[in-house]
Amino acid sequence: MTVAYVEREQADAMTNAFYDKAEDRFKALLNIFKVLGHTPELGVAFTDLIMAILKDGNIDWVTKELLILKATQRNDCQYCVVQHERLSVMLGIPEEKIADIDGDNYKTSPHFTEGERALLDLTVQIGVDANRLSKDLWDRLHKHYSDAQIVEAAFVIATYIFVSKFGDAMGVVLEPMFDGVEPILHINHSVRAMATIDIFSAPNCGYCRRTKALLEARGLAYRELDIAADPAQLEELRRRLPRSNAIPQIFIDGDHIGGYEDLCLLDERGKLDALGG
Repeated sequence: MTVAYVEREQADAMTNAFYDKAEDRFKALLNIFKVLGHTPELGVAFTDLIMAILKDGNIDWVTKELLILKATQRNDCQYCVVQHERLSVMLGIPEEKIADIDGDNYKTSPHFTEGERALLDLTVQIGVDANRLSKDLWDRLHKHYSDAQIVEAAFVIATYIFVSKFGDAMGVVLEPMFDGVEPILHINHSVRAMATIDIFSAPNCGYCRRTKALLEARGLAYRELDIAADPAQLEELRRRLPRSNAIPQIFIDGDHIGGYEDLCLLDERGKLDALGG
């Protein structure tokens, strides 16, 4: 722990009021609420926000849980993932579907609808660079969802990116009721290792050369997958990105980043520096 939990006997009336509300909803007083006992006004606002999210709204609660799991797993938040996996199972989401949220598995998994895949792609893109939502992604979102549903989905995603980072920064640990529970999704809850970077490339590709030069300049190792020299790599690229024929295509820790220009934007925002571990 980096800060102490505020237990009930230490809490003031405002804090105990939102503790009561949280405990009544979740059948336990969870540690993340006890951290916010230090700031009762924020604790009240946080509790009301979580209550507003975790129910059917413009999008159903089950769909929200898929987005929460994707957003928090990408941030390696064990606290969030373990709790929301249990909640997801209680809501009837099969464990096989939860497992296929990992990496790019959801893109080809039979457990997901095209609309769910679009929302999970939105989750990944908001986490990578919220300024770079593509026209293709917007078209897919509008095909399946109303503006109100898209707004709610983005709000849920962004909120749980915050929750995962806040909880981990404060050192919030799982409650004893979760002792021995192993998450279905892969979580690297130790010090983050250097990112795994895959580049699908081809000979005589200028942007491929620039991509490799940029990564080398930042001291980042990568795996080059030549689609011309190895037909299996071409098939793998088509599996991952059935709608795209452009190269290079770059994946970081299994998530699709885009091409050279997208990598440059990450670099301009200082996000490549964070990939070196």
